[in-house]
Amino acid sequence: MPNGTITDHNRLGQQALRVLLVENDPSEAALVKEFLGGWAAPGVEIVHVDRLSAAMNRLEREEFDLVLVDLTLPDARGLDVVETVRAAQEEGPLDLVYISIGLMPGDDRGVRLIESYVRAIKRNFDVLVGLDACPPPEDAWIDRTYAIGIDTVSYNLEVWDAERFKQVCPGLDAQVGRDRYLAALAYAATVFPGGAVTSHLIVGLEAPESTMAGIDALTGVGVVPVLPVMQAQKGIDLRAGAGAMP
Repeated sequence: MPNGTITDHNRLGQQALRVLLVENDPSEAALVKEFLGGWAAPGVEIVHVDRLSAAMNRLEREEFDLVLVDLTLPDARGLDVVETVRAAQEEGPLDLVYISIGLMPGDDRGVRLIESYVRAIKRNFDVLVGLDACPPPEDAWIDRTYAIGIDTVSYNLEVWDAERFKQVCPGLDAQVGRDRYLAALAYAATVFPGGAVTSHLIVGLEAPESTMAGIDALTGVGVVPVLPVMQAQKGIDLRAGAGAMP
């Protein structure tokens, strides 16, 4: 789900988080809702629409803390994304636009796709731009990611243990590989400013001591661990701290 996230950090933590989710794939929308439900505290309110035009209408009438936009929507074009950022900025101070592109095909892992969006946002707004993506196979694309204007990048391992990674992320293990994640994170930390490279380790998907080992290893190479908490749900046994998947 390639998407852009618009964040007003001045309001985060002061009240229940209001999120506008713009996604036309119901399964992707369900995953985002589950993730945000476990991440935000004390609560989160998610408003879901399936078109960018509908999002623009809501932004004209309501205030949101986050706007998640699927850049592959039928009506999502570069100009529309800029107008969405502008509408969100009119609500109040805007610090960060966050783009998430998931696992994209090609040697660039989606960097070519987002370049025009990033440059348009940077050209029109004084904001930071973050990227959540899968690491490209070659370090040169990490250099390019920084060069096009990305200020912070996240390559999310999700779990630290090598065997658990294969179980939880079989697609990423086959197409990217844990070793490439680790190498890309370490290299990105030498390219981006300190504190600008992050990786998720989901608490509850593996044994606590494994997550702690991951925190130590990531911080040791200059990567900031982000620790979303796994929400227990039907079909997943978290009693052993390893999250047996159905």
